[in-house]
Amino acid sequence: FDAYYSEADELFYGGEAGGGKTDLIVGLALSHRNSRIFRRHFKDFDGVGGIVPRMAQVLNTWSGYHKQGHLWRLSGKREIEFAAFSNEKEAEDYQGRPADLYCYDEITHFEEKLYRCVLSGNRSAHQGQRKRVVCTGNPPVTAEGRWVTSYWGPWLDPQHHLYPTPPGVLRWVTTIGGEDTWVDGPEMIEVDGEMVKPRSRTFIPATLED
Repeated sequence: FDAYYSEADELFYGGEAGGGKTDLIVGLALSHRNSRIFRRHFKDFDGVGGIVPRMAQVLNTWSGYHKQGHLWRLSGKREIEFAAFSNEKEAEDYQGRPADLYCYDEITHFEEKLYRCVLSGNRSAHQGQRKRVVCTGNPPVTAEGRWVTSYWGPWLDPQHHLYPTPPGVLRWVTTIGGEDTWVDGPEMIEVDGEMVKPRSRTFIPATLED
């Protein structure tokens, strides 16, 4: 529940296997207007234990699912897109297409530069619609995924100056000179002559009890 209701712009929900990560993504996607769920490969969506079969189980129907288009259309003109990329060219396909919910299943399987590449698409044309990014996964075991530890450093990296930040507590960050800069709060700040609004991040551990 803490992860579902978190106010963070970017949430990492990770830890033990069996911690409800798939169900978190399914629940959020069913409550947003336009959702995009990312995996490294399309084949990861439909297999045993995949998000698509779980969504059909929750909805008790496959109605609205278009496998060829990797799209699920719901009532009220809501859509869930299942997206995959493993390189920069594929990631660029999602840059200019807005979605108010981004979910990354197994975030440690993605490179940091590709994650940042598509981040600008997390937006909505509908006034008042909340926009958020939710990442799930287990602790990184490869060099490719270790960026996750520093990206959510205040909660995961003992060398970070804001560590240890308690789980669920929001921290705000913006980019200055190409580097993440942690600031005191959500208030607008001036960067290179422009006013920008920092984004909030947090980490919440997933446990088998969840």
